Amino acid sequence: MVQKNRFSSPNNRLNVIARRLEELGYREAVGINSLALKLHRYAYNGLYRGASDYADRKDAIEDLVVLIKKLTQLIAELGREKEANEILKKIEGPTHG
Repeated sequence: MVQKNRFSSPNNRLNVIARRLEELGYREAVGINSLALKLHRYAYNGLYRGASDYADRKDAIEDLVVLIKKLTQLIAELGREKEANEILKKIEGPTHG
């Protein structure tokens, strides 16, 4: 049985961890974390007024694409460019032409 290393933290500590990651050189860790938490609140609460940062589902989907692109850029910067390109191809869909 293969066991992977995992890291768990309550949501209220993730901003602290993101700031530390930026200090270690991981660009945009705070922004990526903030966007991910915003999407997490939407996934948990839906579009309820006062509990959601989004006006509609389309707005949330657009932020999800932004998050994926930011994470993909980080993956590429960490030396995994091939994997990053595969992810981008999947979210961009088939090319027209």
